[in-house]
Amino acid sequence: MALETLFLGNLFTEVLIRNTELVQTKEEQKQQRSEYYRKNKKKWKSDKEREENNKRKGKICQKTGCNNGIVSKGLCNSHYHVALRKIKEKENRKENKICQWEGCKKGVNYSTKQLCHDHYKQTTLKEWREMIFQHLNQNKCQKCGIEDLRVLNFDHIYNDRSKESTSKNSSYWWRKYAKDPELARNRLQVLCYNCNFIKEMERKKLNFLNKSDFL
Repeated sequence: MALETLFLGNLFTEVLIRNTELVQTKEEQKQQRSEYYRKNKKKWKSDKEREENNKRKGKICQKTGCNNGIVSKGLCNSHYHVALRKIKEKENRKENKICQWEGCKKGVNYSTKQLCHDHYKQTTLKEWREMIFQHLNQNKCQKCGIEDLRVLNFDHIYNDRSKESTSKNSSYWWRKYAKDPELARNRLQVLCYNCNFIKEMERKKLNFLNKSDFL
């Protein structure tokens, strides 16, 4: 009995140590990310300036349809990082580090979740969407009352979606509202796609009528 107690006690201690190390590792990773962003903030700013300068000089990204200036390897900043990401996924695939998403055969890009870039982004957006629903505490359309989550979406109450973000990446405002519950409650509401579309058409019609008054 004493040996069993001693064994269980040692086992509990070992598990506790491992959990403590895991927490410390996560804290260290978070601190390293913050330090990385802080150190590279100036570099990212200089990349943007270089991109704008090269655009004025006519040095345009080689990617078809892109009008941004080049930063490296004949590509703009965003397309250059896309290329780096694909290289990383290709190398990890060769090393048999495959995305854990069912049916996906791409290499891992984010080791924390063992997912490729596309599926990491998909799961992250899903998590942010669930967080925003929790912030708003609304589980149905605020116009027609439908409760099917498949057709529910977030609407900007003051029609300021286009003003608040200059980013082409739609994940910008998802992250913004997911991380700020008070802001989400003040500026968003839940609508179904039909009610959201009707609201947008009425807004455009009103803008058109207001402009025609001056013609």
